[in-house]
Amino acid sequence: MATERTVYEIASVGKTFTATVTMMLVEQGIISLEEAIADYLDHLPLTWQNVTLGHILSHQSGIPSYTDAPNYWEITHLDLSKSEILALVTHLPLKFQPGEFSAYDNTGYYLLGLILEKVTGQSYGDLLHDRIFAPLGMNATVMNDPKNIVPHRAAGYRLPNSKLVNKPYYSPSVTYSAGVNSLV
Repeated sequence: MATERTVYEIASVGKTFTATVTMMLVEQGIISLEEAIADYLDHLPLTWQNVTLGHILSHQSGIPSYTDAPNYWEITHLDLSKSEILALVTHLPLKFQPGEFSAYDNTGYYLLGLILEKVTGQSYGDLLHDRIFAPLGMNATVMNDPKNIVPHRAAGYRLPNSKLVNKPYYSPSVTYSAGVNSLV
């Protein structure tokens, strides 16, 4: 039964936190929406060189979403490195030229997390805690680790073959700043 103490995984709603911290840094003049992601990150594909922070925030980068990779659902239970996640799409062409269209994109928000860590020198989780959660008194909101025991955490279920079972382990390394996998 859900109560006021139930703790939920918020998945892609967490992109709001990524965008909020990004805009905080823009307001402080630390980063600019017109800057290319290549100004911050090394070893990006040539086709990503002109993608800006603004393109990513507005889902207009053209970068393929790593969640669309054919083997994505087979690897969600693996604890992968950030470069292994990005490798799911770095060899693919852009879906469209940056700014030309809009298409929901997890990869861009994953890249934003890497940029935020680089420019602040903080881990993504610490950054969210210090900039958003603590100032707003969100004491129960943390980066999710499914391995941790969290009192009152709601558990997901699946219905394979019409039988209710616990959802499988979903690695937080797969979602990172694209899904934050926070608990609120």
